[in-house]
Amino acid sequence: ARRSVCNRCYALCVSEKRDSLGQWRGYADNGRGVCLTLSKQFFERLYKECGLDYLFFDRIRYGRARFDDFCDAGERFFPNMDTAHRLRRMSPFYKNKSFEEEREWRLLIWLEDHSANVDLQRIYERTSLLKELPQLGFSNRGSDLVPHVEVRPHKLSDVLNEVTLG
Repeated sequence: ARRSVCNRCYALCVSEKRDSLGQWRGYADNGRGVCLTLSKQFFERLYKECGLDYLFFDRIRYGRARFDDFCDAGERFFPNMDTAHRLRRMSPFYKNKSFEEEREWRLLIWLEDHSANVDLQRIYERTSLLKELPQLGFSNRGSDLVPHVEVRPHKLSDVLNEVTLG
């Protein structure tokens, strides 16, 4: 049986823009949600400590990507992977130009189905930022169960800078 480089990708999507009417409407229950201002430094440090095996933190690129540029970026970030796997790892960082006003960044965690708990243990062992071992969990969204990764920092104030109510 052929094994893939990753079976599941978990994403945290954030924006550089704190107060965008379009995002309040589209992502915050038409303005009834909350905006969490998070520490970019926390995620950059987490990314540096855990490495590219499991985590990747970068800004979104908008518009059409030239294939050569796409491949060059994949080779730069994932030099030990073949082209197909690089493309799979890089594709979540490209979006249609119509979303450009979002100024989005993403933190991605890649986990293998058969070794997800081992992968989470390795992430935990590589960083001093987490209070406890990250856990796989599920949230109820309508009639669907949505998988997520629960990550708990030592201090919430290291991650959360501000909360704005819609």
